[in-house]
Amino acid sequence: MSLGIVEGILVAGLVGAAVNDWQTGKIPNALTGPLLVIGMLASTLVGQGFLFALMGAGIGFAIHFPLWVLQVEKGGDAKLLIAAGSMLGWQGLIEITMATMVLYLPMAVVLLISRGRLKTFFLHLRHFANKAMSLPTAEPTEVTVVV
Repeated sequence: MSLGIVEGILVAGLVGAAVNDWQTGKIPNALTGPLLVIGMLASTLVGQGFLFALMGAGIGFAIHFPLWVLQVEKGGDAKLLIAAGSMLGWQGLIEITMATMVLYLPMAVVLLISRGRLKTFFLHLRHFANKAMSLPTAEPTEVTVVV
């Protein structure tokens, strides 16, 4: 299987993001912004077209912006996936989002166990479940975030 120009741009952007994230713990706007613009242009000119790219980025925003607001993922991750949506379209964005979740969950559990935070994580889940059902609940004493 050979990569087209759009897929090549996406792979280069993902590799760059992975290296930077590994080294600094961040995916910079200097990477995600241009990747979104280049992805939109590449998809429009040699890919599926502007509407394909716009819908991919739009659905990416609709999924990943709320996840960022809820602090489920970091801003750089959200912006990277939005940019990927511009190159993969909305269906590809859904697939990569699901794959990310499937890969992230086992890694998150291992990290929580290794840091001795699994119990605190489950206490947070119970707190939010009780809150959602309007049951009395005490605020957790410490925050558990997997990053």
